[in-house]
Amino acid sequence: MSSIILRFAKAKVPTGANQPPGEYRANLSALAFAGGGRVLFFGGDETVEEEPTIEMLTQISGGNYAGHKSLKVSTFIALPDPSVNKGRVGEIDIEGLANDGGYLWIIGSHSCNRKQPKIAEDGLAKSLKRLAEVQEGSNRFFLGRIPLKDDGTTTELMKSVGGLKAGRLLGDESDGQLLKDLSEDDHFAPFFALFKNHKGATVRLPSKDNGFDIEGLAVRGDRVFIGLRGPVLRGWACILELKVQGKGVDGDFRLTDLMPGGAGEEARLYRKHFVALDGLGIRDLELDGDNLLILAGPTMALDGPARVFEWTGALGAMSTGDTLTPQAVGTLEKVIEIPVQDGHDHPEGIALIPPVNQKQRNILAIYDSPAKARLVNDTDVSADVFAL
Repeated sequence: MSSIILRFAKAKVPTGANQPPGEYRANLSALAFAGGGRVLFFGGDETVEEEPTIEMLTQISGGNYAGHKSLKVSTFIALPDPSVNKGRVGEIDIEGLANDGGYLWIIGSHSCNRKQPKIAEDGLAKSLKRLAEVQEGSNRFFLGRIPLKDDGTTTELMKSVGGLKAGRLLGDESDGQLLKDLSEDDHFAPFFALFKNHKGATVRLPSKDNGFDIEGLAVRGDRVFIGLRGPVLRGWACILELKVQGKGVDGDFRLTDLMPGGAGEEARLYRKHFVALDGLGIRDLELDGDNLLILAGPTMALDGPARVFEWTGALGAMSTGDTLTPQAVGTLEKVIEIPVQDGHDHPEGIALIPPVNQKQRNILAIYDSPAKARLVNDTDVSADVFAL
């Protein structure tokens, strides 16, 4: 294992915010290479300044990355909810990035979240009340793509380029229908049961309570693979496969039926691929040819093992219908055990480092709650390189 340094800018205080800005380096939850490795894009699970952004770094000498640019998602794609509350637009909770077909793809967690109690600040009564609060943010229900312009020297995100246009999955039609279908699914229906939150709004079982929580994304052509941190069913994690279609005037797209109906069953928009990952949930996905790398970690909010599995021939196996894949040598097996520390250094994302060949494959891993030893200066952080 070796490390590289990621050099970020200092966050600015949002106008009207009642809290100081966060740190970019402490909110990294997804990454993707572009430009043959010259550029790294990152997604964060919180809004650091005024509104959700994608972070862009460029490679410098020594293999490190710097020259931070913070790019507002709304510059390219209209957000489901652009309203400002306490100085900030609601977070997308970006949990997956993928570079495919000339696009940078982005996905939010699609989850509800339970508030964290703050006993030292608020005392017992208020902390108990916070622990009962479950919220649902519209921007979390986001799957979008932004065209990448690359001339061999410069890489940048564009609203449109070469006939490709930025857009997102149409929430009222495709995304809403997907969640509705999942709420009636034999495997997932219990996790979509609705209840009233502290304000009387209808919400679902939150993430980190084994609720529905997206934390991985991989794309190949019109096939989109979504890794679920939760729910995990009797130790089996799940990858949902979608198929996108259409290029609207604004670049928005829809889902198309992927599983035909038959024998009394209705057609559905997704396939289900259950994988045995030692009882862990999925934290990220990365395609390597026809194989799939899976970063796995605990579903609940706890310290636990972090492992990378490789599913050999995954693209072909998943093309036939729903699947159930146990661990087996040459099919699905653990290839890396990533060290985890108590209370911090939780692996959140992985990406293959270009150029990739079968003799020497390396992945870059980034962490949530980075340890103090990982922090450099006031804004920078180290990320780890593992050989496959």
